[in-house]
This record gives sequence, structure tokens and C-alpha cells, in this order.
Amino acid sequence: MHALAFGITLVLSGPALGQDYVSAHDRQSDQNKTTQQPDDKAADQADAKVPNDDGAAGLIGSAETWHSSHDRNIKNTKNTDVGQPKQAIEEVWFWGDSPAQWAMTLISAIAAGISGIAVYFLVKTLEATRAAVDEAKAATKVAQDTVKITERTAKAQLRAYISPEKVSFYTHHEEWLSVGVVLKNVGQTPANEIASKLECAIIPTQKVSNYQFPIDDLSPLGTLGPSQVVTIRFIQPNGNDFADCSAGIEQNRQTFVVWGAVRYVDVFGDEQATTFRYKYSIFSDDFTPLEQGNKST
Repeated sequence: MHALAFGITLVLSGPALGQDYVSAHDRQSDQNKTTQQPDDKAADQADAKVPNDDGAAGLIGSAETWHSSHDRNIKNTKNTDVGQPKQAIEEVWFWGDSPAQWAMTLISAIAAGISGIAVYFLVKTLEATRAAVDEAKAATKVAQDTVKITERTAKAQLRAYISPEKVSFYTHHEEWLSVGVVLKNVGQTPANEIASKLECAIIPTQKVSNYQFPIDDLSPLGTLGPSQVVTIRFIQPNGNDFADCSAGIEQNRQTFVVWGAVRYVDVFGDEQATTFRYKYSIFSDDFTPLEQGNKST
């Protein structure tokens, strides 16, 4: 860009350069003409009017006189050309410019240089502005990520968490099997729209790991506030089935399993869920969690 501006300046100022140039040869010729003019004029005056024989003035211009004067002018011209130095004839026109023209060219060159410097600083300013914008974008993204992390952390700390507190047998009737699970909200805010379901089964021990543990048709329970508990139960009318399987459970050929699910909505409007699986140990007379299937969102 700087070279282009400087070139345009030279092109615009070029026609002005050399306008007053006159070669040394032309200046010498003009001087010869000026020197020769008085002699020619004197010769013309001498031959202008000469008295005739009858006393009257008349123009007597002999051919011999005219040729003599013309030959003398030619000789003077030839002598001038021979004595002119070759270097003066071949003088470069560029050095014949006036100081004003040189000043104009110099000012134009300085203006082009200043323009180039201005363009340079403008480019640097744009680069700095672009870098500042990129840094601002990066800072904004970091701030947004921080806000999201803070929001997730706040929700995790304040939301409701429902988990099984206790699993045990309940005596309802001699012929019925009754198992209950105590659910507790261990979070900081209420759990709304709670729905749950509890299931029990006696399963061959070798099939427990591949058992599907189906859950469907959850029953609504309402709302559970922080630190509040609710008991969900499974009641089987033919409770003697469990008594009949007690020998297989004791020998670890069969396993009595209790499982269930709880779904609810926290105060932030997000749906949460908790699933659990427990097995009964006849030796400790207690329920312990299975290795898989116990999780909470």
C-alpha cells in the first residue's frame, strides 16, 4: 500500500517535473542568434538605401552582398555547433527542475510516508481490538460456565433426595406376608408428585443376578418435605409360602428379594428417580442391599 501511494504521487507530480527544461544546445543557439542580430541589422542598414546616379535614394541590394551575409551566418552556426560540449547536449532533463517542483515532490513523498505510517498504526489498532474482543468472548464463556456450575451446585445442594431408610417385615396377619420400606427425604427442599411401588419375590439364588425386577403402575403418594418419612408396603395374602421356603433360604438355594422404585419432582421442576434392591438374610434376620440396582438421580 505504501509503495502504491508513493507511485501515484510520482505519477501525478511527474508532468510538472522538467517543464522549464531547455537543453544547453538550444540555449547556445539562442545566444548566437542574439549575438548575430546586430551584425545582420547593420548589414541590412548598409545595403538598405544607396543613392543612385541621378541622386535619388534607391534600394541597391546586390546578390553578391546577400550571399556573403548568408554564408557568414552559416559559418557562425557551424562554429557554434562544433564548440558545444557533448555532455551538455546529453544533459538529463531531471536535474533541470525548479526548486518549487522539487519541494512539491518532497512534500508528496512525505505525505505518502505519513499515510503509510497511519495505515500501519490502524492495522495494529484493529489487531489489538480483535484480540480484546477474543479475550472478552473467552472471559464471557468462562463466566457462563461458572454460572452453570454454580447453578448445578446450588441445585444439587438444595434439591430433594428420597432414599430407603429401612426395610423390614411387618406382622399384619398370620397368613399374610407384609414387608415395608421406609422412605425419607434427606434433601433441603420438598419432593413433589411422589409415586412409588414395592415388590417382593423368592428367586433361585443363581438367577438373582439376571433377574429383571419389573416395576409398573406406581402409586401416587403426594408431597414429602425435608426429613419427612413415608412407609410403602408389600402385602401377600399367602404368607405361608415364605415359611415353606425358609429351608431353601437358609441353605442359600433361594433368596428373598425386595425391590422398588420412587419417582418425584423437585422444587426446580426436574424429575428425579430412586431405585433399590434388598435381599433377606435368615441368619442376621435383616435386609441388605444387592450389589446392583441401587441408584438415585
